[in-house]
Amino acid sequence: LDFNNRRLENGKESIPCSVNLSRVDFYDTNLMELLKVTLKNQKNVSKMLKLEITESAYATLEAGAFSFLEEMHKLKLSIMLDDFGSGMSSLSTLELCDFDTIKLDMGFIRKIGKSKKVEAIIRHTIGMAHDMGAKVVYRLGSKIEHEFKKYNTRPPKDYYKWARICEHIIRHYNEGWADGFHYDIEYWEIWNEPDCRNADGSNPCWQGTPEEFAEFFAVAFKYLKEKFPHLKIGGPALTGSRHPEVIEA
Repeated sequence: LDFNNRRLENGKESIPCSVNLSRVDFYDTNLMELLKVTLKNQKNVSKMLKLEITESAYATLEAGAFSFLEEMHKLKLSIMLDDFGSGMSSLSTLELCDFDTIKLDMGFIRKIGKSKKVEAIIRHTIGMAHDMGAKVVYRLGSKIEHEFKKYNTRPPKDYYKWARICEHIIRHYNEGWADGFHYDIEYWEIWNEPDCRNADGSNPCWQGTPEEFAEFFAVAFKYLKEKFPHLKIGGPALTGSRHPEVIEA
């Protein structure tokens, strides 16, 4: 919120940021009350903040958490469901809360083109989300690598080539290019948590420097936005303000 308030004071537009709420967060009554007071007293909060809840956390929520989410909806905050399609998934999850955005689990996305069953599930899940008035987010780039050797979270050697590949991914899933689909996905997220840190200081999501990520993101964003001005292209998801050097870069 401070970051966006500074932007507004300098005559710039606010940049919506997503905040992940875990199961532990919902059981912290002091934190929940602090969020309520802070967000209710913040002007234009709906343009600054989105709340993101993982599927596994949502599956264990109780009445108090649902009440909190309803209050946030009254403030016009967008509520996002992350990792739908993982082990804890349930259709009742979609029934109990009016989610504005649904992120499909990467495990399903990676099986597109390999499993007709998965393609049918994804196609109907996207259709179901749209019928309920929710949007679907597709993440471009690797999610996380916990293995010792990293293959998919290293900075691309050619940022423009990576962006061109993403262009064709979008055309494949939205425009039917290369025997593709017409999923009508509006939200596309570039990468995931480049500021993430393990206990030993290593980064399981981005093997480059904050400056390299800033350059990479700028190239990819500008290229894709020029190709698809009608789509919502943004990101990345960040773990928070623990590593401000990534945000400042």
